Amino acid sequence: MVYFIYIGGTVTCNILGATELDKARARAGSLALLYLSLLPVVPRLAFGAAFFGTSIHTYHQLHRGIGTMAIF
Repeated sequence: MVYFIYIGGTVTCNILGATELDKARARAGSLALLYLSLLPVVPRLAFGAAFFGTSIHTYHQLHRGIGTMAIF
């Protein structure tokens, strides 16, 4: 569900106000760099899970989701 909301928001933000294809590409690239910069913030998944107070499994799903959103 979260992925669909993300994709819908990304498509909407890239289409609104982007009169040229180059502007839409630049916006999509900026979002991808933002998400890629979030991935290496913590050195290990266990540290990130402890920091955010979640299980390693939940944090791994979050980490994988951010990576997927950065690629697609």
